[in-house]
Amino acid sequence: MTPNTAPAVYHNATTNTATSDGGQGVFPPGTTWFYAGENGAPQNFGVIRLTIPAGKDGTYRLESAVRPYLNGPPGNDTDYHVLKNNVELFSQVVPLYGSAGYSNEVSLVAGDTIDFVIGRGLDNNNSGLKIEARLISVSGGGGLSLVVPTGLETRNGSGATGTLDVSHRLQEVYEASMFPAQPIRITEIRFRPNVSLGNAFSTTIGDIQINMSTTAREADALSSSFVQNVGSDDTTVFHGSLSISSSFSGPAQGPKDFDVIVPLQTPFTYDPSRGNLLLDIRNFSGSGAAKMDGEGATMDGASRLISLNVNGASGNLDSAADVLQIIYTSSTPQSPLITSQPQNRTVVIGQTASFNVTAFGTPPLTYQWRHDGTPIGGATSSTLAISNVQSSDAGIYSVVVANASGSVTSSDAGLTITDAGALVVPTGLETRNGSGATGTLDVRHRLQEVYGASMFPGQPIQITQIRFRPNIVLGHAFSTTVSNIQINMSTSSRGLAG
Repeated sequence: MTPNTAPAVYHNATTNTATSDGGQGVFPPGTTWFYAGENGAPQNFGVIRLTIPAGKDGTYRLESAVRPYLNGPPGNDTDYHVLKNNVELFSQVVPLYGSAGYSNEVSLVAGDTIDFVIGRGLDNNNSGLKIEARLISVSGGGGLSLVVPTGLETRNGSGATGTLDVSHRLQEVYEASMFPAQPIRITEIRFRPNVSLGNAFSTTIGDIQINMSTTAREADALSSSFVQNVGSDDTTVFHGSLSISSSFSGPAQGPKDFDVIVPLQTPFTYDPSRGNLLLDIRNFSGSGAAKMDGEGATMDGASRLISLNVNGASGNLDSAADVLQIIYTSSTPQSPLITSQPQNRTVVIGQTASFNVTAFGTPPLTYQWRHDGTPIGGATSSTLAISNVQSSDAGIYSVVVANASGSVTSSDAGLTITDAGALVVPTGLETRNGSGATGTLDVRHRLQEVYGASMFPGQPIQITQIRFRPNIVLGHAFSTTVSNIQINMSTSSRGLAG
């Protein structure tokens, strides 16, 4: 199952379970796994791309989970990313015994792309990940959306804004009366170019941060102090580099299309009954974007606070605000769902044992690992690592994943502890001398030695150490340092006679 070239994507479309690497790789029917680029090659990443077909516009729940393609050595760490239209939504290093998952609601139109990406990880060595991903329709026909301020769906705003092209800090408030009465989950905001000062463009904002919160402040009644306007549920919904573009499409006289898209890295749940929506934008770098459409009328349910000092504490108030299309879904809580269960482990005394779980559900999710049914203090993340394991650590491990909507308990995973085994190769030399002497450790050279499989146990083993012994005739006591030595191991098809 090792790829001949990488990056590569594999799928077991048979009815049989495939194996690789001495049984460390197990691929049941339906398994998909992919690899990063080969070591030293310019193709660093492996990519699985989904392109939304025509007629499938809508809001979707995107769920994905990954874990190493091998259950143990000789795998390496990797890094996992999820991108929408080349904008990164998620990134995480996946250790050898780790896992990662990403779940979010995204609004998609025909031609949009979702990329699942694997890189070579911190050790920069090629390895692979098993992946499970699904896209669940939440709403079709373009999804749920609204335009704020209201009344500007089919007419131009009265002015233009520099929200995306000028470095500054901006707070905009939109009154709750412009939103549905029930809580909504905002997944995306869209701008449209100003009909007079806009143009087609494609650019990147090098560093932008967007926060949302529920504020008690009213439109045209914001404080001149930024901190006084922020609600208690302040959430960073986007932070980082943002690639944006516009085709400047739409009627010649306007309004232009809402095609400047900002997908939220963290969706925001907004309950209009608790207050007004505050949008807090820090554009640290500016960009080559065109001017966006804005509305400057008083009594339109929106206003702003703005400062050209992106780190300033206060700014200037006026009645203007961006004309925005808000993409959202109804905020129906989802109880946790485990998509990747913890697996049985067998480790040697003194080593580290790791268990992992991947779950989806309405955040925040909490985790509580248990050993033989008893909660483990401090074990409250998706990964449980037990260092320096001892015989008392053996037993059954499970994890309870919970949120405000409910809880779910994982399947049991057993931890078996073994003493470090030892064997001598070639066999038969445990109690007698060999017939000669070698210079393996004292002579500068390259050496390959093969040992027949019949000298080892029938089941897979993890080799943690090798030991030499001095020759009885030419050896002696010593203490030294080999300043530079490399030792590789592999499974060879070569026989002892070549």
